[in-house]
Amino acid sequence: MEIANIQSNKKWLLGVEGSRSPIEIGHFEIPNDQYHYHEKVYEYYIVYVGELTIVIDGKETVLNTGSICCVEPFEKHEVISGSKDLKCFLLKFPHLPDDKIIVSV
Repeated sequence: MEIANIQSNKKWLLGVEGSRSPIEIGHFEIPNDQYHYHEKVYEYYIVYVGELTIVIDGKETVLNTGSICCVEPFEKHEVISGSKDLKCFLLKFPHLPDDKIIVSV
């Protein structure tokens, strides 16, 4: 059994490196990202406080409190900004830590 550490200051709560969990669950308050894509992983951004701006395949989208966004495999994306009060969960499925391809801009 693996139990998420919701008190952690780290980004990932469940599905850290070496985990056997089929999913990764993390949270963030400050966007820290690079333009990238995944070949197999789906990413779900769940904004529970504030506002987040994400670029997906060149299109800028704003997510507000209560918004959920799914980024599918091969969609190039990057979180570019967030409000000062931002709180966002990030769920990745399946758990494949090496499935992140950085894109040169």
